[in-house]
Amino acid sequence: DGTPLTGPAGAPRPTRRDWAAGLAMSVALGWTFTCTGAAALPLSEELDVGLGVVGLFTTAFLIAEALVSVPGGRLCDRLGARRVGMAGTALMAAGSALASIAPEAWLILAARAVTGVGTGLAYVAVVAWLRGAGALAQGLVGGCALAGAGVAVALVPRLGGALGWRAPFVPELALAAAAVALAALAPTGRPAPPRRDASLRQLLRHPLVWRYGAMAGFSF
Repeated sequence: DGTPLTGPAGAPRPTRRDWAAGLAMSVALGWTFTCTGAAALPLSEELDVGLGVVGLFTTAFLIAEALVSVPGGRLCDRLGARRVGMAGTALMAAGSALASIAPEAWLILAARAVTGVGTGLAYVAVVAWLRGAGALAQGLVGGCALAGAGVAVALVPRLGGALGWRAPFVPELALAAAAVALAALAPTGRPAPPRRDASLRQLLRHPLVWRYGAMAGFSF
């Protein structure tokens, strides 16, 4: 399988506050994946655009998320996963607030890109933050993210009566704000364990990276 990748040997186990903040972030970022799709018809009617334009809201979100994933991992190494997670979740909240300002397609498109940047940072950070729990952390983060996505599909149409076209965005703002607040209450961090940095070229040449990437891609 090639040479070993950089590993967090001896990473500290998450505290209860770490778990609360990290899993809240996971639910919030899961919501962002499906919230606009769950309101595709109301958004199309309110914005007076076709469904193809509404689909671009998700496209912009996913492209932005993909672009920041690798730099986000580097930032976690340098600044700490908790800080990067808080910054990413704050960007998710900012993007949702921006999208809620007015029913303008260009504004929501830009806001979804901001949300995508935040989601990319938060997802990488929360996995790194809780990695001391091993595979359990990865399972819980993934499960909570999928739960958030599923809840968005179920709730956004039902919130349309009260929130109108803002139904995808206002709950995300609340979820992200709650996650940031929980992260602020979590421990500020402990000394990072020794690690061996791998270059981007080494990572791209490692077969495990491509296997995990294929698994993640097909799972969508």
